[in-house]
Amino acid sequence: MEDLFDLYAYTDERSVFRESIPLILMALAGYILLVMVLRVLRRRSVQEMEQQKKEQEKKYQAQLEEQNRKLEIALQHEGAANRAKREFLFNMSHDIRTPMNAIIGFTSLAATHIDHKEQVLDYLKKISTSSQHLLSLINDVLDMSRIESGKVKIEEKAVHLPDLVHDVRSIIQPDVSAKRLSLFIDTMDVENEDIITDPLRLNQILLNILSNAIKFTPTGGTISIRIAQKNGAPKGRGCYEFRIKDNALV
Repeated sequence: MEDLFDLYAYTDERSVFRESIPLILMALAGYILLVMVLRVLRRRSVQEMEQQKKEQEKKYQAQLEEQNRKLEIALQHEGAANRAKREFLFNMSHDIRTPMNAIIGFTSLAATHIDHKEQVLDYLKKISTSSQHLLSLINDVLDMSRIESGKVKIEEKAVHLPDLVHDVRSIIQPDVSAKRLSLFIDTMDVENEDIITDPLRLNQILLNILSNAIKFTPTGGTISIRIAQKNGAPKGRGCYEFRIKDNALV
């Protein structure tokens, strides 16, 4: 049989304790250092998240402000377009009334003088003049893009001034006759009768002023139109003055 025996080594407890202290201190220091590093990393991570959050909030706020600004501009444009529409339709209703009254008036006169061919033809010509002016106004009403923009397009056309004045007179004649007004037109101071202008706009201006003069002039009153060509216009251009006078009661 083989002999078995154990080997024992004895160590002083104090020496074991003294050798363990540095290891414990190193482990503790390492733990503390690890905790501090983790805290720093955590703090930095939190700060980065907060910074990202602030940047996102700032970006979102900027986008929101931009959207609000665009919305405000769109609302302003829409409001301006609506105001332009209301003003245009209000003015146009006044403009349309004058040629409509002329058409109705001359139609009634033609019906009462149906046996007088020449007189009926004259009324029909005046109805045609008023109808053409009315058609031009209606075309303006249908031009919605111009209404929304609030802008007026000026068209330059060759016009014989006496013809334009004659057309204006034809359109307002029924209202003049209805109130037994005297209408005088003076173009003696016009040297150049062939001009370049926008006949529709000039007609509108003259008819608006004259319709107001007719409205506020008492029955049997007088309205005068005086057109004069002024000196001092640039070469190739003309300066014309239109004066409309009535004896309306103020």
